[in-house]
Amino acid sequence: MTLSLSVTLARSEDFIVDGIYYNIISPTEVEVTGGQGEVYSGYVVIPEKTTYNDTEYSVTAIGAWAMSGCYLVDSVKLPETINVIKEWAFTKCEAMKKINLPAAISSIGDAAFAGCEGLRDLQLPGNLQSIGERAFSESGLHHLILPNSLTSIGDMAFSGCPNLTYFTVYAENPCFATPDGTLLSKDGTVLLAYPNAKNAVYTTYPTVTTIGDHAFAGCENLTEITLSNNVTTVGLEAFANCEALQTVQLGDNTSTFKERPFYHCTAIRSFLVSENNQNFSSEDGILFDKDKTILIRFPNAFSSFYVTPPTVKTIATEAFASCADLKELGLSQVEEIGDAAFELCSGLQIVSFEHGYLKRIGARAFKDCTSLVGITLPISLIEIGDDAFNNCYDIVSLILPEATKSVGERCFYGNSGLQDFTIGAGVESVGSQAFYGCSKLQKLYCNIPQPISIDANVFEYVDKTNCQLIVPNESVELYRQADVWSDFLSIHDGGVGNVGASSVSVAAHNGEIRISGWHGVVKLYSLSGALLQSTTAATINAPRGAYLLQADKVYKIVL
Repeated sequence: MTLSLSVTLARSEDFIVDGIYYNIISPTEVEVTGGQGEVYSGYVVIPEKTTYNDTEYSVTAIGAWAMSGCYLVDSVKLPETINVIKEWAFTKCEAMKKINLPAAISSIGDAAFAGCEGLRDLQLPGNLQSIGERAFSESGLHHLILPNSLTSIGDMAFSGCPNLTYFTVYAENPCFATPDGTLLSKDGTVLLAYPNAKNAVYTTYPTVTTIGDHAFAGCENLTEITLSNNVTTVGLEAFANCEALQTVQLGDNTSTFKERPFYHCTAIRSFLVSENNQNFSSEDGILFDKDKTILIRFPNAFSSFYVTPPTVKTIATEAFASCADLKELGLSQVEEIGDAAFELCSGLQIVSFEHGYLKRIGARAFKDCTSLVGITLPISLIEIGDDAFNNCYDIVSLILPEATKSVGERCFYGNSGLQDFTIGAGVESVGSQAFYGCSKLQKLYCNIPQPISIDANVFEYVDKTNCQLIVPNESVELYRQADVWSDFLSIHDGGVGNVGASSVSVAAHNGEIRISGWHGVVKLYSLSGALLQSTTAATINAPRGAYLLQADKVYKIVL
């Protein structure tokens, strides 16, 4: 897991003494501030006291962002008066090899030492009570002894530390235990953090029932994990970014996965499940529910081609997410595709269905499937969620079946390769920005007899001067007068088109455009297709120039 840090905060120090920046936090106390770039470098010594305007202050805190991003700092000496290190205080001090933590420190803030790659050894103070979220993430620490006073450790406090081999907690600590070098709750039931450089093959301690949120996140060396029979729950992103993880073994009682437990585990080849497990099963290394009606997780590195068994009715949320090697997929009798089920399957090219089964495609289901070129939606499809095909820019043509009732927001957003699209007669709603950025769309077939109300941005950045809107013959006039739909300059039925005789007369003279023989909406465009005016008036005032005017047909006007 990569810590992304961009420090843009302006310094807000109250005063500077001997190259150290300070903020006044009480009549008698100051905290160190400054931060960024080359503000501090080399060996930095923070004094116990400092004087400004004839007032002496005790230095009691390292402030938020105090030395963050100071990549030239080699080591830091803190005075015994320091009692707190605030959030992001030393983040990305990449060269810092040594810092002492005074005994009075009770709190280390969020991300305080995140990204300190040069920091190998650190003695935590005996009065330390809390460590914040990501406090030491992606640091160079090898080993940590946690003091007996420590009662609170934030989420991902030690994630992504490539050299961390084990934790040590003494028996007197009231909240934590480390029976095998992993960090557990005191009663041993919750696995809180796994050291990145510990064993590549690991079986959870027998007392563990819950894998905590992000417990293994960023463990780049882990290749095989076996959940012992007492484990029931796997937490949020518990194994996220374990990029070497290949095999996952579930025990007898595993029953619950929170969101994205194997996010970006790109090397997984097999899920194995105990035969005694009453909740899950596996086949060919693929994870299913017990009766194989739900496909829960597909191993990222399993295969480039796959067809679901006929028992599978549901593809679970994120079941195939980030399976970049998958190229061809057959969904035989699948009825529902969960949210983000195929998100970021960048190699996926072809998806096929058995007709008559699929009813719902969830939000982000195929988002960022940038190689997807072949997909035919089955006639049974009723609902397509938000962002379902967002950024699938290789799709050229697509047809929404007659059964489809709703199209989600940004559904086809950014599909710059889309050239023709058919909207089935049953569609009742189209979400905002559904076709935003479909800049190459040439033909839009809309079989809905009565124009439905849609947001003005549904077809934003579609070239409506060149894209034909083709509608049922009896609906042409309705679409020509309907908001948003009437923005298309060419609206016609599939046979006759927008040509032929017209009773409309247009005349332009001395800054006025006069229209007769037309009682609907009139729209005036620039030659680039930008809508300038929309009105039902018979006369339009406009500055001198060239325009396109839509009233029954499209006219080019020069004033």
